[in-house]
Amino acid sequence: MIYLRKAELSDVWAIMPIIEQARQFLKEAGSNQWQGTYPSKVDIEKFISREVGYVLVVDNEVSSFCALITGEDV
Repeated sequence: MIYLRKAELSDVWAIMPIIEQARQFLKEAGSNQWQGTYPSKVDIEKFISREVGYVLVVDNEVSSFCALITGEDV
């Protein structure tokens, strides 16, 4: 089963390895995006608290994360 749902703070432990994999992928691709501290665990927690963070769940496992922000990202 595959579905998208709002992320919960309890998902952070599953989200952070995904962020680190993306950071490494971007580095290997020659991109400077996400090569600093953003997004950090605190950033992810803020997205979740603001209710703009979502996870894609595949076979009951968090497989990806996104923040759907309308307007300016602050």
